[in-house]
Amino acid sequence: MQLPRFLNSFLRFVPFAALGALVFPGILSSTGDTASALFGGTVALLLVFWRVNITLVVFGGILAVYLWGLLV
Repeated sequence: MQLPRFLNSFLRFVPFAALGALVFPGILSSTGDTASALFGGTVALLLVFWRVNITLVVFGGILAVYLWGLLV
């Protein structure tokens, strides 16, 4: 089936939007403290933008939440 170009372009982004909608609420409720969760998520997002290996992104987010807990 041949889809219109606009629709095909739109549908390419659906998996990313669905994944974001599933992951974001989990990030906010993962630690019980919204501030530490946002800090860890922000660090992970920065690491993603720097194109760091996904394993390091996960560990970086965990480390950021841990350090937040130590400092606050």
